[in-house]
Amino acid sequence: MTDLMELASRVAAREGPDRELDALIGVAVAGYFLGEPRYPSAERRYGYVDKEGCRVEPGNGAADRLIPLYTASLDAAMTLVPEEYGFQVDGYKREWWASLSAEDGFNASARTPALALTAAALRARAHQGATHVEQ
Repeated sequence: MTDLMELASRVAAREGPDRELDALIGVAVAGYFLGEPRYPSAERRYGYVDKEGCRVEPGNGAADRLIPLYTASLDAAMTLVPEEYGFQVDGYKREWWASLSAEDGFNASARTPALALTAAALRARAHQGATHVEQ
């Protein structure tokens, strides 16, 4: 599993959305997994664990569409914010800040609101040891 603080740093450093980072975040915190390619030149496969604990591997690239667009969508990024945290996103043009607050606070700045909030949420999750997000 990828370290959440390292993922947060990678997200904050991005200029825009990144599906590879979305997938890594999904695997790290949201119950997704990487499956082995079916043949040598195939792309890696993604799947998820359903509510009954069964592994689901949709075919024809559908799994890639299941992983939320954490680095592109503010709505998807909000699903990463731990329940007990309030948050605020503010900025102008190419500099955005996200602040999470509860007993302790976490901040991040990035090029887009989604990147800033994703990075701050990952830092909060790393601090509290929370890795799972309900889907």
